[in-house]
Amino acid sequence: MASNSVVLINPDREKPLIAPMPLDYLAAALVDAGFEPELLDLAFESDWYAATNQAVAKRELLAIVILVRHLDDGLYNSQTYFLPKSKTLVEYLRSKTKAPIILIGGAYSLVPEQILRFCRADFGVAGDPEEAVPKLLEALRDGGDLET
Repeated sequence: MASNSVVLINPDREKPLIAPMPLDYLAAALVDAGFEPELLDLAFESDWYAATNQAVAKRELLAIVILVRHLDDGLYNSQTYFLPKSKTLVEYLRSKTKAPIILIGGAYSLVPEQILRFCRADFGVAGDPEEAVPKLLEALRDGGDLET
């Protein structure tokens, strides 16, 4: 039987910290659909490489979901852009696991095709993920149609 384990990652480490509510809602939907989500909130990890490696190494994963909540910090003086960090996370995960990587979140939903291409993730879900992600995971697990 294929794995039902899914790691949900909040890569946002910027202050002030914002709770990853989209991942909480998604986790509840995944549990209802029979999946086993684990939330990895990198905001509280001093070494995100080690925390990420530990989360993906402990079992076979069906997929990894990354929250892409913001494009930038919205501050003129800092001009901090978050997509390069998301891309680095995707690249690191690729070196550690073969599990497909799915992007979700408000920023992702703004320009999904461009962010998917830039980050080189496998899939992305624009809009609310609570219905679409469980269906995508079922298709990945069961070998179903990935186009719908």
